[in-house]
Amino acid sequence: MEKSIKLIVRVIISVAWMSSCTGSIRHITQHDYDDSYNRQFWTAAWSPDNKLIAIGGVDSVLRIYHSSNLKLHSQYEIDSWIHAAKWHPSGNKLAFATLDKYAGFLHIQTEEIEYLNSEGGSRAIGWSHDGTLFAVADLESAIKIWNDAGDLIKDIQVPYDPEIPGKSYLSLDWHPAENIFVATNFQINLFNADGTVLKVMEHKNPAAIILSTSWHPSGLFFVTGDYGYNSEGENVPSLLHFWSKDGTYIRSVSGNKAEIRNLSWNHQGTRLATASDILRIWTETGELLHEGVQDSNNKLWGIDWDRNGEKIVTSSRFKTISIWDRNAILLKRIDLPAYRKENQGTR
Repeated sequence: MEKSIKLIVRVIISVAWMSSCTGSIRHITQHDYDDSYNRQFWTAAWSPDNKLIAIGGVDSVLRIYHSSNLKLHSQYEIDSWIHAAKWHPSGNKLAFATLDKYAGFLHIQTEEIEYLNSEGGSRAIGWSHDGTLFAVADLESAIKIWNDAGDLIKDIQVPYDPEIPGKSYLSLDWHPAENIFVATNFQINLFNADGTVLKVMEHKNPAAIILSTSWHPSGLFFVTGDYGYNSEGENVPSLLHFWSKDGTYIRSVSGNKAEIRNLSWNHQGTRLATASDILRIWTETGELLHEGVQDSNNKLWGIDWDRNGEKIVTSSRFKTISIWDRNAILLKRIDLPAYRKENQGTR
């Protein structure tokens, strides 16, 4: 009897030791998520110093977490859905895009929130490589460029083509070393900072709107990710598309089983992470390396690598925040309470 007890104790200690070494979560409790609740976390962004993570979504609260343990650092009422959050390269402020209050900055040291003087909503924002320029592509086909002080310096009014199903820009990303950027909807447009259209690219999956785009850290090419459903509701594949710097089509990659909400390259440029039905990690040429665990119908929305290329943060449709390692192994996760749609409207 005594030997049996000792054996059991040794097994327990061994399991605990192995768990502490791996630091990973091998299984997620499967939930039957309730779609009568509207609670998406649209965006997740890792600060340049790796210490903080910004999260925003439908509940109109901009949250900042400690990246080491996902403990809440601070939170701010924005009074509008938060569609995107992007850190300034210095880390001293955080830009955010909203459903109907355009865009603004959270100044980290003073905790002051500053709204840009413009109307309408946006889902597509981005800082230039040196942080001197900030672009907002709005939901009405216009793109505005502001300087770091918040002064409007360029208003790009892009003619709306009635043959294109949607005019709202849904993603934007600046080149990592030059003042050019990509903005997408049903088209892919390459601009310079003066507002000149350098190239309009033919979407290779024209029935599907493009939700995400990201330049490779080398600046030699960029990737777009699409929705996978056309305006009539027809189910078409969700694809990654690779494009050269000058807008030449390179290749398309399948494998995601839902819309590709967001993309993120590690800073070495060796791995691309996609937020879709699950987390997937790809090589720089589009070969699938790793897949994260499935969590029922809880699709991923926000995604970002840490600056060391070792960890990924994701946020989800049903208000979860997760930290993964570079091989898509889940390390930590928190679940926030839901609330009903009627509390915030159904926009």
